[in-house]
Amino acid sequence: DDQPSYGEWFSTDGIAFATSALGTISESLKTVASALSSDTALPSEKYENTAVQRINPTQARRLGEPRKVVIYYSDTGGGHRASATALKAALERQYKGKVTVEMTDFIRVACMWPFTRSPECYQQLGSYPTMYEWLYRETGDGVTNWAETRTYELIRWYNRDPVIAHLTEVIEEGVDLIVSVHPLINHLLTTALDEIFRGFLGRIPVVTVVTDLNSAHCSWFNPDVDMLFVPSGELYRLAVALKVPERKIVLSGLPVR
Repeated sequence: DDQPSYGEWFSTDGIAFATSALGTISESLKTVASALSSDTALPSEKYENTAVQRINPTQARRLGEPRKVVIYYSDTGGGHRASATALKAALERQYKGKVTVEMTDFIRVACMWPFTRSPECYQQLGSYPTMYEWLYRETGDGVTNWAETRTYELIRWYNRDPVIAHLTEVIEEGVDLIVSVHPLINHLLTTALDEIFRGFLGRIPVVTVVTDLNSAHCSWFNPDVDMLFVPSGELYRLAVALKVPERKIVLSGLPVR
């Protein structure tokens, strides 16, 4: 059996993730560093069909120390923040003085109302499990590419301006690696970053850490991320079935403190 084994679990403080993530992503970061030092001309005006002024993404960090990591989560359920907190603690412990880590509630900060109220809506849905199950299945069952669904297209279109605006600010402030621990964030990140870096070589690396265990919504699995960490063999196989390249998938377990 050539499937990954369950022996590759995190230690309880998440140190294994820190070592694996920063070690494996180093080549991608080198590529980005080379790209960001290019002299590609900056297109003028604003991003197409937005009110957001274009930036020169070569203003992003040049991989000096301490490296900057941004972890995006949303308070829709307890597991996403808990995983983000565990990853932050592990990275800071393992690479003390060599990395700075910020946690950001992406949906609160980078999206429009009513999406900014998602945590409150999620809490209300907890009182109506039948409705939650219907929404989960209606948006995920039988879907092989979340980016091609009407639901995602609506979310992306409605939040395009604020997402691009937020990420241009993050890039101008400096960032070396972006980590997502929430399914609804992954595709928004890569789509917006591809637009920001259009005309330039490379982009800021994006990593997804799946925080569901044995089953997961299709929105977790974005073939365009640089790495995808999954906690179980079931989700490894699901990621492959949803067209994530195997070279990007790491069976790692759940990040816990």
